[in-house]
Formats: sequence, C-alpha cells, structure tokens
Amino acid sequence: MPVGIYLKNVRERYQKSTKKLKTAILSEFCVNSGYNRKHASRILTGVLEPRKARPGPKLKYNSDKFLRHLKFFWESMNRMCGKNMVAALPIWLPKYSEKIPDEVLKELLQISASTIDRRLKLYKNTKPKGLSSTTASLLKNRIPVRTLDAHAECPGIVNADTVAHCGTSLSGDFANSLTIVDLYSAWTVNRAIWKKEAEPTLKQIKKAESLFPFSWIEFFSDNGNEFINHTLEPYLLKRAVPINFKRTRAVSVS
Repeated sequence: MPVGIYLKNVRERYQKSTKKLKTAILSEFCVNSGYNRKHASRILTGVLEPRKARPGPKLKYNSDKFLRHLKFFWESMNRMCGKNMVAALPIWLPKYSEKIPDEVLKELLQISASTIDRRLKLYKNTKPKGLSSTTASLLKNRIPVRTLDAHAECPGIVNADTVAHCGTSLSGDFANSLTIVDLYSAWTVNRAIWKKEAEPTLKQIKKAESLFPFSWIEFFSDNGNEFINHTLEPYLLKRAVPINFKRTRAVSVS
C-alpha cells in the first residue's frame, strides 16, 4: 500500500476511535514508522506532516539484514540489555549456524551497547516481561558492588538469587525459590521460601550454607530487600571469619 494511502487510513481510524483504541493504533503506527509516540500522535491528529527524508547523516546499523540478525540474537539471549549483549556477541557469533554477510558481521562486532538499546527499542514492548517481586533496598549503598564479569579463582564465592513462582499475577501468597551457586565449582543449593522477607530468607541461607562442602568466602546477591537488610548483613560480617558481602550489577562495557 502506498505510504500516503496508509497514512490517510491510519489517521481516519485514529481520529474516529475511542481512547483505548487510539493507544493501540498509535503503538502500531510507531512500530511501522519508527517515530516516537509524541511525534507520531501529532502526525495522526494532523498537527504535523511526516518528513519526506530524515535530516542529518545516514543511520548506521539500520539495514533490514542487520536488524534481523540483531533481533534474533536478542531473543536468543533472553532479551538481555545492550551492555550484556556487547559482551556476549563475540562468544555467540562463532556458534551461529546461519551464514552472516561480512558487512553485518562487522557491524555486530562494532555496535555499542547504547546503539543496541536504541535499535531494539521498538521491539521491547511487544512481548510482556516476566513479573518481578523484588523491591530495591534503601541500604544498598552500604554494600560494595561486584560486577557479573568478575571471575572466581577458588571455591567459596557464591551468588544468591530468588525467583517468585507466581504465574501471571503477584497477588496473594506464593512460593519462592532461593538458589545459591558457587561460581568456581558450580555447587548449587536450592531452598524454598514462602515470602521474600528478611527472616525467612536468612533462615534458608543458613540451611544452604550448612549444605556446602566448603566455607563461604564471598556472598553476593541482587539489590532486593530480602538480601540487603539489617538481618543478613550482620550474619555474614559479624563472625569470627567474616564473609565478604557484595551486591551485583551488570558489567559495564565501553
């Protein structure tokens, strides 16, 4: 369909629709046109006419071939952020079975994290994200940061995380799993907790620690308040041989 006819049809549908339908039509138009929502809404209401050509230099990393491969890797990597994708792409590319054109391969290895996030922005709201029951703790600035690219040189450096088994709703009570993994040996202990609160989590952390065949040297977790609290911190630090307590964040890639 010619662009002019398409725009005319979308405008008519948008201007005659209810508020709820307008939201859906606007989202569709943004995906098809590449405009942000504010600019697209002004076009659909007739306040603006679309530009015939984009001002400024030609966009890089914008070909259909490149975006198809980039989106494939993003989906395969469980929709990780641009920073993590930049670190992961050199590892994934040699294992990719499909032949990638040389120019696309070069672009995949050169693209920056911020550009990845911009190129994938249109696709990020097309699939619902998993629900998160983690609430960031206000105490997190007291706990040092350990980036996820740091390597373990010996047993005893463990990573803890919780997962809510809530289905599609966070309402009511549901089970949570606590997983603690030693990064050097991959020794893993799983425990169940009913509520992601400080006391129940600490109780299962104590049980998990007793199931490891070696002592913990360093314990790191995400920034949720089931970990970053006044209960777990003294348990790890106020003992004869303190356990380093750190919180995680994604690796920064320049």
